[in-house]
Amino acid sequence: EPTEIPLAKRWISELRRTLGGPHFLEKDQCFAGFLDGRRNQAYLCAQLNELIAFFRDLRAPGLWEKGYDIPEHCSVENLGPPLLNRIHHHFETLRGQLWNPSSYVHGLSPAGSNAVRRLNVLVHQLEALEHSKSLRKSEGRICPYSSVHFLEPKSNNPLPLEDEDYDFFSFEESFGLIQMHYCQIGKTHLHAWSDGDTDIFDENINNLRVFSAGFAIGWTEHLAGVKRYDPFLEWLKARGVALTGKNYFVDRYGNKQGLGYLNVGRIPLRQFGGRSPAEIQTLVGLHDDIYKIRLHENGQVLERTYDYRVDDRNYDELIVQAFPKS
Repeated sequence: EPTEIPLAKRWISELRRTLGGPHFLEKDQCFAGFLDGRRNQAYLCAQLNELIAFFRDLRAPGLWEKGYDIPEHCSVENLGPPLLNRIHHHFETLRGQLWNPSSYVHGLSPAGSNAVRRLNVLVHQLEALEHSKSLRKSEGRICPYSSVHFLEPKSNNPLPLEDEDYDFFSFEESFGLIQMHYCQIGKTHLHAWSDGDTDIFDENINNLRVFSAGFAIGWTEHLAGVKRYDPFLEWLKARGVALTGKNYFVDRYGNKQGLGYLNVGRIPLRQFGGRSPAEIQTLVGLHDDIYKIRLHENGQVLERTYDYRVDDRNYDELIVQAFPKS
């Protein structure tokens, strides 16, 4: 159910456009931070190490003549923010910014481009597991989420936010809240702060500037009365940020940087039949797939079915076929 902020209507319109045309739903980032699934830390570490070997052996025109060496090795024993931040830094180097792509992306095949995409996905999947493990130990709860992202065959360019959208950034968090997902390269200031990321390029710390049909669903049960973001705001001030309002600040380049999230919708929890958030987490975690998206609007229904799974043998082949053509 969409919220009342102006972006919510434009998001629904973009979702309608996407569902009505050719696209591919990425299944490898639909669910993150659920601790009891098969895609556990050991599984994801093995996937990440295979990808690191792939980059080392990859030969392509331009900067890929000798491959790309990622010296880090991922294991359950050495997992943590320092390692994952360093590996994510390699993704930044390989991809660049949405508005300033890296030279590494030139000459890459769709399979190579997909490998760069997967590097980012695997890091964030592992980060989500680490966050949930830490939170379960300290507070007895987990912080899973769903990230819904579409690939379109010809163009995958997000749309710019409008000036009024920056007045609706918020730190509001609640179970089942739907947020505009981060559809650009890098991290928000909030993400960089929470990760303690000292490896990220300064130019890759950018809050949301664009939006797309994609979205993120928060499945985290939040503690009432906890002011999580006061230390973050102090961190911004220490970096020389002048905080003149609660929704955004203006950086040294004159760009507005939204504070928090753009909450575009809410999951109607009544459909879960009175289950508690913890029970809903268990239910969703056991069904880690999105099979169908159905849009109800003005008495009409638009739906798409995604009859494949991330564990299918031909999943990588399907996603490479769907990768945007330059």
